Amino acid sequence: MKTTSVILAVAGAAVAGAATALLLAPQSGRRTRRDIERFIRDTRDKYCNKADDIAEQIAAEIEAVKK
Repeated sequence: MKTTSVILAVAGAAVAGAATALLLAPQSGRRTRRDIERFIRDTRDKYCNKADDIAEQIAAEIEAVKK
């Protein structure tokens, strides 16, 4: 339970920091949106690949236990 609270606190702080950065950004909205889109696309790909790797490891562990 404590770990979950810490993770939620860190995530909340990250969201608050990102919102503040967007509000105070010295660049145009169009450029900011493009940068956000690029970041989300790169991050999504990275974590989807990582999730696939973890799923494969779990499947391998399950198969090993079945034998």
